[in-house]
Amino acid sequence: MKKVLSVLLLVTVLLSSFPVAAFAADKVCNCDQAPIIFVRGRRELVVDQSRPETDETNYHVPRTDNLDIPNLIMRIVPLYCFNYLIRDFSMFKKRTCDLLDEVFGEFCLDKNGEVTNNSGLPPHVRWRDIHWGDVHNKLGTVATPEQASAAIARYNYNYDCRLDPVETADDLKDYIDTIKRITGHQKVKILARCEGNIILMAYFAKYGWDDVQQVICYNSVARGTAVTDSLFTGYLALDAQGTDYIADQVLDDDPALRLVKDVVDYVKVTRFLDVLFRYYNKTLPRVSREILPDALLHSYGSTPGYWAMVSPERYEEARNFVFAGREQEYAGLIAKLDRYHEQVAVKIDDMLRQMKADGVPVSFITKYGCQLYPVTDDVTRQSDTVVSLAQQAPGVTSAPIGETFSEQYLTEQERLGNSDYVSGDRSVNAATCLYPDTTWFIRDIIHTTYPPAIDELIYRIFESNGAMTVFNNEKFPQFMQYNEEGCAKGKGVIEPLTEQGTAKTIHQYSYFTIVRNLFVHFFQLFSK
Repeated sequence: MKKVLSVLLLVTVLLSSFPVAAFAADKVCNCDQAPIIFVRGRRELVVDQSRPETDETNYHVPRTDNLDIPNLIMRIVPLYCFNYLIRDFSMFKKRTCDLLDEVFGEFCLDKNGEVTNNSGLPPHVRWRDIHWGDVHNKLGTVATPEQASAAIARYNYNYDCRLDPVETADDLKDYIDTIKRITGHQKVKILARCEGNIILMAYFAKYGWDDVQQVICYNSVARGTAVTDSLFTGYLALDAQGTDYIADQVLDDDPALRLVKDVVDYVKVTRFLDVLFRYYNKTLPRVSREILPDALLHSYGSTPGYWAMVSPERYEEARNFVFAGREQEYAGLIAKLDRYHEQVAVKIDDMLRQMKADGVPVSFITKYGCQLYPVTDDVTRQSDTVVSLAQQAPGVTSAPIGETFSEQYLTEQERLGNSDYVSGDRSVNAATCLYPDTTWFIRDIIHTTYPPAIDELIYRIFESNGAMTVFNNEKFPQFMQYNEEGCAKGKGVIEPLTEQGTAKTIHQYSYFTIVRNLFVHFFQLFSK
């Protein structure tokens, strides 16, 4: 009887498993384009979960986009000047922290790096409740930048930018497994932008890349940012030339902002800005030591996500600066920061080398030709205003901003056979990159600008399944420049960089031109 029951049980199991096996077979997709997962850049998904509404229309961020800048200046500058005279910045520190609490109150995490105020969207709201459909539909023709943008945005992975990247990597693993299941593909392609590269590197450190077919790192901050390095290590210095350049790059052509540009030009050309900044730079080191640790812990410094933007070589210095004397108080947060540094940050370049050895196609898309925000310890580095080019492109060699390589250097590169890797403006050499044949450079585009034209480049790289290099697509050579003229705002085009480099990132105006612009733009603004 037992044998009969055993046989019946075996038959039952085999028959019951048939529909499951058949269903699993139906879910296998044999198309040659694995799904693209877009690990987005920083999005401050902050919402009070006690509120009934949790849909996308109710996401909100720290109120930095609504700040009344003139009012803030009037509240803190007089106090700074007074504290400067009495050589005591305690009142200024308290006022600064109070203002940061107004702006970042619901954004900050606790001393363990955890959410305590019901802010942030949980995974079930961010992506787990999305109806993905039952089958994988292969994309049709992708012929325009806008169509490329839609194709790339098909599977967006959103996350809470504040949280520990090592923990977020677990959620990304679930997301990848979900996309693989619903599409029937065994592997995925991954695009990571900005902070998304930090999450991706944490994922690789924890889970490897066996289920990844191809990777594009766009505008990566995984190896740190120049601005974060300076702020988190206590370095503050004002640079007159850099202020002039950055005003030209980041202020748009709104009449009021155009007048601000003219004022900056004028105080720079008259040397007043140099004198003023030299004077204040005498006190800024002391101010930064007294104020920045508290200011950071009342804002971005309370979050593991932003700490991950400190470069590995500056991490120990930054940790000692911010947490000096508070190690026990912030032990929980520090443990998370140390874990990311030890398990991910210091291993990024080794992981990239191993991926190359394992045959996983990896591409980098970078930005350069822009002035760093003029508070860093070296404003001469090529950058996108926030991240230096060297941090975006492992191993790259570049000339200081506004300068070119020497003739001697260019001659030596020609002798080595590297001339094809040198930019037409003679300021970047890609031959030294970790991935010299799959690293693209776009000049004159700031960190926060992301036009659809770049999506077309990204999609073509993915479409080639790793076969596309900087040498086999005439439309997208290694060096390009961003051209916004004649286009709608944010819809500019990227073009091959000419031999001379037609874009003018850094302007140089004569005194008389600056004075003329100042008067013309003043009367244009106030005559309306």
